[in-house]
Amino acid sequence: MTPDLVSFVEAARGTRVQVVGGTSDLYVTDYTGSKTGRASLKMMRAAAQSLWGQGVSGLHLFNFDTHASGIQRHHAVNSLIDTSRNPLLSPEERQMLMEIGDPGLISRKDKHYFITRDMAARTPEEGGEMQLPVDLGAGQQKTLRLFVGDDLEGAREDGVIESLSLVVSLSGYSRWDDDLRLELNGRGLRGEMGSWELRFENAPVRQELNELTIRLRRRNGKPPLKPVRIQGVEVFIDYR
Repeated sequence: MTPDLVSFVEAARGTRVQVVGGTSDLYVTDYTGSKTGRASLKMMRAAAQSLWGQGVSGLHLFNFDTHASGIQRHHAVNSLIDTSRNPLLSPEERQMLMEIGDPGLISRKDKHYFITRDMAARTPEEGGEMQLPVDLGAGQQKTLRLFVGDDLEGAREDGVIESLSLVVSLSGYSRWDDDLRLELNGRGLRGEMGSWELRFENAPVRQELNELTIRLRRRNGKPPLKPVRIQGVEVFIDYR
């Protein structure tokens, strides 16, 4: 979901080299935004729109077919499948392939962006390959980055956004004892704070690169205290 391909696209400009963004099937095991471990249609749209927005020449699917539901059934029963009765792709998987190759088609369809988690849930300090999860101690801050391909300014002007929310999932956080501050693109956020999830409606998400700074100013609990762990960062966009 969150590769930085802008510099590659720029380096290839004026040459015959094409930069192709890889989506695979967004096998998102252990990510809080997926209950099944597989990306939803809204997630696939978001990944594709992010890549198209960075200027790629096309999309590369890699293991999309390997993880398709029909292939999984074939492996489970260890026998050939009659594809006329049991298609290799589910209706949702087929819809993904029909939509994501056309940035104009998906530009104003519902999306679910997220910052990718390390598959083994390791922080960068623990050798994790992704931005998340990340730990914060008292007085520390982290800046996370998420590219959004939707033309949100145009959509706001046309009045076609039904809802837009930013959700940050946490562990080890106490809304009574911890002073946690968030800024998105330099603007302070105020939203609904639950025990383990912070939700911000109408957050100032913008097209292209977004920077979310999370600062743990102080902690009032009794030591020893475990770090506050940022488990997930998601952006949900629903259109009218």
